[in-house]
Amino acid sequence: MKFKRLFGAVAGLCLLLTLTAAQAAEKVVWAKSLDAAMTEAKKSNKLVMIDFYTDWCHWCKVLDEKTYSDARVGKAATQVVAVKVNAEKEGVEAAKKYKVQGYPTIMFIAPDGSVAGQIGGYAPPEPFIVEMNKFVMAHKELPALEAKAASGKADATTLAKLTAIYAGKNDVNRTGATLAKLEQAGSGQAGAHLAKAYNSAGDMYQTAQQFDKAIPLFQKAAKASKTPYEKAYAHISSAVCYFSTGKNKQAIPDLKAILAMPKPPAEMKQQAQQMLTVANKR
Repeated sequence: MKFKRLFGAVAGLCLLLTLTAAQAAEKVVWAKSLDAAMTEAKKSNKLVMIDFYTDWCHWCKVLDEKTYSDARVGKAATQVVAVKVNAEKEGVEAAKKYKVQGYPTIMFIAPDGSVAGQIGGYAPPEPFIVEMNKFVMAHKELPALEAKAASGKADATTLAKLTAIYAGKNDVNRTGATLAKLEQAGSGQAGAHLAKAYNSAGDMYQTAQQFDKAIPLFQKAAKASKTPYEKAYAHISSAVCYFSTGKNKQAIPDLKAILAMPKPPAEMKQQAQQMLTVANKR
């Protein structure tokens, strides 16, 4: 009997230790400071993920509770050096440097200090991971992609990836130039890549609050998309742009399009339902 109790106690302790270790692995590991994060990034050649927040920001707290606490996000974040920066305290100068205009803003910074991409505002776990992975992959692939483009051998895949990378860097000129080349490649070769490229360019303009330029790109992405995620992302992004300009009613077709999809991403479906409720009240 005593043996069984002892065994149970040991087993319980082992289970507790296992759970504690698993929970620790599931959380985002934050660097102590931006300087420390940049130093680590230069050693590892990883991107720095800076979460710019403020003490009063509601959606910053939601991001902590819903997104950073998600095990999938914790796993994905091992690809970057993550750091939290209070934009009204120790991060005032950094927020000015990277032209942060709202909170939360998540900046992805290359080891040389250049911007690799950003996520503006709250994003649920799945879209957050998609965006993070996109910036991480772009950082790794950029040198080879630019070399291929310079050689004159850029195919549709290369052009689509470069469009997304330049859009993430907010490089309007190079984004437009590579997107134009992709469109010229024709629907046969470029069709599978156009939706992602349009969505990336739309994100760039949405982040800059140039919603009149973002909406047409998202609409093109919705038509060109080959996957439920790309289509739903295009529609929800277009709807958000309409909401941002106070044109809630004009967002209704996009929101209904998501709800009419056979298998839309669950988080986007929920967001579309909530937004449609608001749109119908006004």
